Amino acid sequence: MERAEIEAIARKELTARIRAGDPLFAPWQDAAVGEAVPVHDVAGPQSYWLVPVVVAARVVGFVRVGLQGCVEAVGVTCRNREELKRCPVVATGIRAEEARARVRAEGGLAPEEVLAEPRFVHDGPRGREVWLVESAVRGAPQRWFFVSSAGLYVRPAGVRHGEDPSVE
Repeated sequence: MERAEIEAIARKELTARIRAGDPLFAPWQDAAVGEAVPVHDVAGPQSYWLVPVVVAARVVGFVRVGLQGCVEAVGVTCRNREELKRCPVVATGIRAEEARARVRAEGGLAPEEVLAEPRFVHDGPRGREVWLVESAVRGAPQRWFFVSSAGLYVRPAGVRHGEDPSVE
């Protein structure tokens, strides 16, 4: 499905919840949907869409929509209208450039490590959304850096969530 179709599905879901008096959306009667963000599996293929719920250019919630257009989850990430300015400005929490900069600053990169472009992924189950920045040494995948507004963690490249009990 196209991005516009996904956003229309999310808009319909949001409107229905607001009209039904869903208490999660009580403070957000003026909410709208923003631009849908594709979320990929760490291996690469897209898994679903994350559609931000926006008020005054701040992301206050989300609608998670599957590739076939089924609404998988709806929620709010900000509950207090008085603290709207503390809510993120992007659905991903931080921008790709911020994720890459954090890896450069905090990742302890070796001089020969080269970073790929960040990809927005779910690390393990749907909803565990983070930026993935892969490093390589002489073209060989080295490490996976997972970055969100909450911090950074790292695993050897190719090791999926829960596969290696010695990491995380």
